[in-house]
Amino acid sequence: MSNTERLSWLANAVKPSETLALSAKAGELKAAGRTVYNFTAGQPDFNPPPSVIAAAKKAVDQGFHKYTPVDGLPAVKEAVAQWHQRCYGVTPALDQIVICPGAKPAIDLSLMAIINPGDEVIIPAPYWVSYPTMVAMSGGTSVVVKTRAENGYRVTAAEIAAAITPKTRCILLNSPNNPSGAVARPEEVRAIYELARQADCFVISDDIYCKLVYGDTGFFSMGSLPGWEERVAVINGVSKTYAMTGWRIGWLVGPRNLARAVTRIQGQVVSNPTAVAQVAAAAALNDPEGDAYCEKNNTLFARRRDIMHEMLSAMPGVSCTLPDGAFYILADVRQVLARMGLACDMDLAQLLMERQAVVCVPGSAFGAPDHLRFSFATDEDTIVRGMRAMAEVLTP
Repeated sequence: MSNTERLSWLANAVKPSETLALSAKAGELKAAGRTVYNFTAGQPDFNPPPSVIAAAKKAVDQGFHKYTPVDGLPAVKEAVAQWHQRCYGVTPALDQIVICPGAKPAIDLSLMAIINPGDEVIIPAPYWVSYPTMVAMSGGTSVVVKTRAENGYRVTAAEIAAAITPKTRCILLNSPNNPSGAVARPEEVRAIYELARQADCFVISDDIYCKLVYGDTGFFSMGSLPGWEERVAVINGVSKTYAMTGWRIGWLVGPRNLARAVTRIQGQVVSNPTAVAQVAAAAALNDPEGDAYCEKNNTLFARRRDIMHEMLSAMPGVSCTLPDGAFYILADVRQVLARMGLACDMDLAQLLMERQAVVCVPGSAFGAPDHLRFSFATDEDTIVRGMRAMAEVLTP
């Protein structure tokens, strides 16, 4: 093999995103004329607030086509600071904020700024598919902590404590969680913060679903605790809350030294987030109707969640907890696999896709083998018909 044929260890080690790959497969089936029930993408099926579209059009007309500061436009950072205060009760300084081209790069850049080769990052499982790969790309080692279905997949401080070693450099938390929908309890968040303080390590708090909580469930973030600015990087963005997945605007709010480092790295990698998208994101954050927009959407999501959960739970061999947040249901299909003689969750996902064009994501991608993840960020009709189609495959 010639030098030009050989690629780096990183190029060979990184696998495609399971969620994006299966979502693409759903698109192929639809293009081929199949009626597809796509439960893969974590993407709201409605439009952003009207203020977002109006602000973007105005920004284009006013010539927002140039580079911006690497860490984001000051007006956008100010909007994030005020939004953060409303959500967390804390007003960060502008030099603690870095606007990034999505929450995913904000996490990745934070890991790049924190991790040295050999450092360990504690990741509760089930986890978002990209976390272990991001850690590996930064030269770190993922230490996966398994959570329990009987505890609603919520990680406990005791489980984190058992995983901490002298090599622990960072704890990566995600609440509400993708893929389980678990929302961390305040007492556990406080206890995990104390563990991080004792171990003198960072915490990356991925709060991207913080506005997507249901019923009486309350969201509580480590970014609300006294002393958070010493070690906690709070990650958020407009993708899920304001249905702006394609606009690619997220942010880091955290320690000043980390914010400076992320800004330096971002300057070398992407220069700056897209100018027009930044203006649109600020409009979403500043919109006085923003809370009403979120409440309306959450009412829809809660109904969809209940419908999907009821229909999944009625299928023979399927069990699943009712998620408190986000817009995913993680279904335990171990009994189905045993009854149907299937080797793994990927085999079942493939069978559902081939027979009924029901597309979901195997739990193995999330550190949850023998499970399937379903997104209910789609319309009720698709949920009902898709669940019925799935039941036809699973019913003996």
